[in-house]
Amino acid sequence: MLAPHNHLARRDAGMTLVEVMMVVFIIGLATTVAVITLPPRETAEARMLRQVETALGLAQDRAVLTGEVIGLQQTEAGFELLSWTGEEWLPLQGGLLRLPADVEVEILPPEDQRRKGRDAPARIVFNPLGRAEPITLSVSWRGWSERIALNTDGEVADNAGL
Repeated sequence: MLAPHNHLARRDAGMTLVEVMMVVFIIGLATTVAVITLPPRETAEARMLRQVETALGLAQDRAVLTGEVIGLQQTEAGFELLSWTGEEWLPLQGGLLRLPADVEVEILPPEDQRRKGRDAPARIVFNPLGRAEPITLSVSWRGWSERIALNTDGEVADNAGL
């Protein structure tokens, strides 16, 4: 009577090939779901656009929070924040927003002004409500170029159609 009992114990002692394959399948499925749900890696170009958009957002936030008219003027290194005193533009302390060395940003006039041959504005201006004149920025970096549109609410509009 001991012989059949030992035989049963030996048979149930390990896992079958089907059970091992099911465990491997479940681990693979969980790994696939985890990889698919990860956000895509940000490209260098997307990082450059985000930095320009951040500079625009900082200027808009400053205008709303301080109640001042804030200007964002292009410089060699990036952008400089300016405050309108009612008579002149004054640079704000710590208001230099640096961009990477190879990034070039050009302020373009609105489409209707481009057709009339008008020049681009010298600076982007945000009023105390955070609103701005609509403009388009051309951002270039190492042969790559993209446009960013700023709408009248002072927010970056979807640039897919530009």
